[in-house]
Amino acid sequence: MQAFKIALKGHKDLAEPDMLSGTRAELVCRAAAVKLDQGKVPTSLKKALDGPFREEWLAATAAELEKLSLGCTMMQAKDVPDGVQILPSRVVLTEAVKDSILKRKVRFAVRGDMDNTSYIAAEVFAIGYNKCGLRIYLAVSTSLGLQIDQADVTGAYISAPSETVTYMRLPPGLEGLGVEKDTVLRFHNAIYGTHTAGRSWSKHNNDIMVNHLGFTQSEVEPSIYTKTVGGSHMMIHIATDDFLIAHDDAAMRATFIEDYQQFAPIRFEGKAEKYLSWNIKQEGAVTTVDQCDYIAKLGEMYNAKPLPATKVTPLKLSDAHMPSQDGPESVDDALQVDNKRVFELYGQLNWLATGTRPDIREALSELGRCLKCPSHKLWRALLHLVAYLVSTADEKLVYGNADQVPGVVAYCDAGHNPHSTQGKSRMGYFIKVNGAAVIWDSRLQSVIAQSTTEAEYICMAEVCKSIMYASMLIEELGVKYTEPIRIRCDNQSAITISNNGSTNRQTRHIAVRYHLIRRCIQLGLVRPEFVPGNENPADQLTKRLCESKTTACRVSMMTAAECKSV
Repeated sequence: MQAFKIALKGHKDLAEPDMLSGTRAELVCRAAAVKLDQGKVPTSLKKALDGPFREEWLAATAAELEKLSLGCTMMQAKDVPDGVQILPSRVVLTEAVKDSILKRKVRFAVRGDMDNTSYIAAEVFAIGYNKCGLRIYLAVSTSLGLQIDQADVTGAYISAPSETVTYMRLPPGLEGLGVEKDTVLRFHNAIYGTHTAGRSWSKHNNDIMVNHLGFTQSEVEPSIYTKTVGGSHMMIHIATDDFLIAHDDAAMRATFIEDYQQFAPIRFEGKAEKYLSWNIKQEGAVTTVDQCDYIAKLGEMYNAKPLPATKVTPLKLSDAHMPSQDGPESVDDALQVDNKRVFELYGQLNWLATGTRPDIREALSELGRCLKCPSHKLWRALLHLVAYLVSTADEKLVYGNADQVPGVVAYCDAGHNPHSTQGKSRMGYFIKVNGAAVIWDSRLQSVIAQSTTEAEYICMAEVCKSIMYASMLIEELGVKYTEPIRIRCDNQSAITISNNGSTNRQTRHIAVRYHLIRRCIQLGLVRPEFVPGNENPADQLTKRLCESKTTACRVSMMTAAECKSV
């Protein structure tokens, strides 16, 4: 691979793009999101090498091949043993601006979808990250006063030994790097695109963190590792090859980077700023998280303009503007755009709804029920949601505040809706830690509630499950709350039957699993608390609201502010 080293001379090492990071489920969610970051990047290596930036793309290609050389050997196709499948390669080209410098990057991946080998789930499972766990990590790190830095493993997968051997054919056009035609790489380490690559890297990284560096892996959230030495504390969140490092001792952080370098190439990138498309800004006792850049790109892609001040809501209030779950209601409502564009936009919005914008979760849940039969109304509703985001692009999740509001608090709400298509009620809830939401959801209940009280009671039971997860993770990260966690609900009857455990002919049919709320109260884990309906910010997760109430609920979910009566 000497030719690659010569081609690299004078060029800085290139960072690994994160577009192939994450589990399979995460990739599906991020597929449309990645497109926003591509810009006018060439769609193939041939086009890149035939274009005006040939030398830069050649250097980027050489850099990638140099990394691959750590885990493979080069040979001609005629030398490959008989009966062995040679998989084609897929080239991913990206451009990114870092430190005001445009860097072009190339990544080779195997076409694993063409592998005829059969695998079982246990052979391909890899640890992924949970966005709820990441938000809790940021909230707790802020409350403990830890500095949050970040690092990146360059060539992560190729550093991990693989249990299988993979043969990959390189694309033509690399003669300028000294690569002959019909060249095949034999990988004894993991390579992007194979079914087992994620698992190989996950096992290798976990071995480094636990067995070599002495970290303790969280039992609640496996993507988080903790370590305490003397009075110094460090918590690390890992999303494939991206690391967040929360610490109170710079020397301990430096030692970690130096020790990890012995097993895989890792680059320290300083104070956390951009992580998985999230903008992270830490100032004193406050950490803010947003996706402003992503929203700006989304607005530009769909030519979205800010909404009038009185119409800044995720969905229009009139039912006349809402799409039908049964498809187009008329010929005029028939979709005039490709279905693929609808699914793509929905995926891009879902990336925001599950990341840093809880205020659009209910709107997306409603619109998602219409995806099976897209209509023009659905397309317009999605574009309206983009315009809403553009109008509120500066909104951030704010963890920590001047008053340092302690503890954890949950808000829940459910709307009994016997007139819906299925007769099911919509419930919504969110949990705040250190000032802002870390967990939220909005969905139809799986059973048909017979009353508003039953719908609210079921919602409280669902909240308890998320509270149990959050409290266990928070305790693992070093914070223990001795007081019960408040569940704020606007239904007095639901609170009463939760506290008293009483039953009558209106409630005795409720499934036993929903009585989890009673057990949590008995154990002192939660405490139901009444909140007036017009001061419950969870309203935004169950119904469409006017502009003033939408603003009040959004601010309450994303900051430490209380939702005032509107």
